[in-house]
Amino acid sequence: MSDSSSTAPATAITQVTQKPEPSRARKARIDYSSNDPNEILASNRIVASPFQISKHKKDAARNWDIFYKNNKDGFFKDRHWTDREFQVLSALDTPEEGEGKGKGKIVLEVGCGTGAFVYPLLERYPSARFHAFDFSKRAVELVKNHHKHTTSRVHAFVHDLTCPPGSPSLPQQLASAPAEFWELSPPSSLSPASSSSSPAAVEGAPVELPQRPDIISCVFVLSALPPSKQAAAVQSLVQVLAPGGSILLRDYALHDQAQLRFHALPSKGYASIPSLLSGPLPSSDTPSPSSTTSTSANTDPDASLELGKPWYRRGDGTMTYFFTPEEVDGLVKDGCEEGWRMEGECSVVEMEMANRAEGWGCTRRFVQGSWKKVEV
Repeated sequence: MSDSSSTAPATAITQVTQKPEPSRARKARIDYSSNDPNEILASNRIVASPFQISKHKKDAARNWDIFYKNNKDGFFKDRHWTDREFQVLSALDTPEEGEGKGKGKIVLEVGCGTGAFVYPLLERYPSARFHAFDFSKRAVELVKNHHKHTTSRVHAFVHDLTCPPGSPSLPQQLASAPAEFWELSPPSSLSPASSSSSPAAVEGAPVELPQRPDIISCVFVLSALPPSKQAAAVQSLVQVLAPGGSILLRDYALHDQAQLRFHALPSKGYASIPSLLSGPLPSSDTPSPSSTTSTSANTDPDASLELGKPWYRRGDGTMTYFFTPEEVDGLVKDGCEEGWRMEGECSVVEMEMANRAEGWGCTRRFVQGSWKKVEV
């Protein structure tokens, strides 16, 4: 995987497969009715009602809090792979002229969870600093209660990336870091133009930051947002990024095993509340007045923007989405403010997963990308 210094303007749709041990036989985890993923997706298209969809969106923060209450810090393993996959992270301890001079770079971890990304890097790169936020209050508490937490290097806070009306903007949240976090940071700011144009900004004076993030990590985060909120969320990240900075992303890809399972096993856990949250696009040839996604009974203003999307509800109530590389690349590049552009690439990464104890295996699909912010 190339780092964010890549200057390729087009999306590179490549496949990278990591094979399991060839000497170990495996069986499929799920016995699908077809080898064609599109046929599997077509086998069950029962969609949740507009009321259920609105309720899932409204309860999103509560469901993630319950998730972290039940799993605490034992669910996610530390992400020791990040600086291997994203080579730009290996320069966290190499201050450059301008922003960050005299101290390591600043990383913004989006959807920090329990700190599985932050703390391995904190240990390996002793002069780097990390902003870390999550939608879940319980997750942020776990980050702050970690034995390696220190306010001079980790600024953890609760933030909703969709930034509903009346909530603090992302620049305001970053600026609220304690004084010891900003030591040796050079002057920096978010200009009035970029601050006012960001969907995450609120009315008022421009926000001054001693240093803007040099790197933004967004790993398995966008998929947790409703489709209608993804573009504005990415724009808020791109516009707070420092000039020359990088955005790193990994998320679920279309036709991943997790998506296929929603359609192959519809009756196991989703009989009463269907998992699919997005109905079909309207068609003049095949009207469906009885469709459960009819917007006539839906007061959600975003409902029409969320039709025809690979968007689902998990058994624990949290939501997930499955992307194409072109879709993610477009979100990042379209989110840049005037005078700047994002250079980089996105690809599908395939990985073989195996449960040796039970003797089964499956292929997982992820989208992975790295982009650099450069002046036009």
